[in-house]
Amino acid sequence: MTIADLRRQGLILFEAVSGSRAYGTDLPHSDTDLKGVFVLPENAFFGLDYVPQVANATNDEVFYELRRFVELLLKNNPTVLELLGTPADCVVYRHPLFAQFRAPDFLSQLCRQSFAEYAVAQIRKAKGLNKKINHPEPPARKAVLDFCYVTVGAGAQPVGPWLARQGYTAAQCGLANVPHLTDLYALFVDETPDQNLGYRGLVRDADASQDVLLSAVPKGETPVAYLFFNRNG
Repeated sequence: MTIADLRRQGLILFEAVSGSRAYGTDLPHSDTDLKGVFVLPENAFFGLDYVPQVANATNDEVFYELRRFVELLLKNNPTVLELLGTPADCVVYRHPLFAQFRAPDFLSQLCRQSFAEYAVAQIRKAKGLNKKINHPEPPARKAVLDFCYVTVGAGAQPVGPWLARQGYTAAQCGLANVPHLTDLYALFVDETPDQNLGYRGLVRDADASQDVLLSAVPKGETPVAYLFFNRNG
């Protein structure tokens, strides 16, 4: 399923301009980022091919299926909460039903982790960058996860940013070998409150590990994506 399919079938509930053009920080050469929400036809929603998200090849246009959108709202995910505060001049289309979604109905103490801690991390990152500019240091050794990529459509994305966009942590994940395919792993996510599926995460030690970590996956679980470990890199 592509974004063109969503438009052709009239499945889009909400579409808005996001990124630099929405924040007023765009430059003449800036891309136009789009985000939105869509609803699946009934046969696809209840079938075996549920589609939680549709994006273009460059990931500049991302649309969340309605159920996935609500799941991320309940986690206070900054990316989706931001959509509920989109300025009117950035809204491309809004279905009347979408007006029922209001940010105050979803805000909780989870905002402390999803917003405040993220902001603090960005400030520390910025200060660290400034320090390195003035006092150059040898490049830091890369870790295993720096060489891991998740398949998205016909392309791939680094696993770290992909996890952040999906609202997952590495600790929620489990990997299993894909028969006959070297260094490609099925990626499973435990979304139960107590993480009782027992997944071991992606690596044993984020800084010292030399390989990805495999988990025992209960029968019947479905992978959310596939992860490639660029071992040679």
